[in-house]
Amino acid sequence: MGINKFVNRLRREIESLNKLKNQLEKRIQMHEDGKLNICSSKGKPHYYKYVKGKKKEYLKLERMNEIKAMAQKEYDVKIIERLEKRIMCANCLLDEYESGLSDVYSQLSSYRKELVVPIIGDINQSISLWYAEHPGEQNPYVREATYQTERGEQVRSKSEKIIADLLYSMDIPYVYEPKLFLEDGTVFYPDFLLYCKSDRKTIAYEHFGMMGDEEYSKGALRKIRTYHCNGYWYGENLIYSMESTLSPLDARHIRRMLEKYLLE
Repeated sequence: MGINKFVNRLRREIESLNKLKNQLEKRIQMHEDGKLNICSSKGKPHYYKYVKGKKKEYLKLERMNEIKAMAQKEYDVKIIERLEKRIMCANCLLDEYESGLSDVYSQLSSYRKELVVPIIGDINQSISLWYAEHPGEQNPYVREATYQTERGEQVRSKSEKIIADLLYSMDIPYVYEPKLFLEDGTVFYPDFLLYCKSDRKTIAYEHFGMMGDEEYSKGALRKIRTYHCNGYWYGENLIYSMESTLSPLDARHIRRMLEKYLLE
């Protein structure tokens, strides 16, 4: 897991812990004061209520709802104490991770930067290097019709334009139809290669736009299987979307998918 993804998950965990803590604090305020004491006699429990400054009170079984409420309150108080400790530890860890390893390099003087090779460099430098290593528009197949994206390139279909424009608006680095060499020697020209800034890894994105056509769908499944045989797995280094005449492209679904696998 990339550092940024870990930090985002840690933030969500802290938010969840605080939400639970607030819920428990509201619940314990609804219960009356008093501490529950349980004694055992002849194998049966006996319940007593202690209130500061008052004599202990024996609770008959007819008051079981009150007994349960007191026991729940004391349990909730202990959980709140544990939650507070966990939240404090998580916040300390978050502070440490948010400092950023790349900051170490960026804060060096220009002279020192010339002397070292950064373990984690500036993200903009990483993106520039990625673009240089992954040139787009390598597919030799002739384009019969094209659609211009917001970034200015020409793509083969309206759906690809929608996807490209989403990538552009979400600030996800991408190239269109690069040349991708697989381990078994297969060469693919995926619709897009994406750069995940949080993990600093490359993800292939295929859009299968004619799944209503039997031969096309068979070819799409073969292509996915070839990806799998070469170590490409959905959600790790491969994502894909599909559409047909009866089930057209859903841009909202594409956005959610991109958010999940490239921005979280």
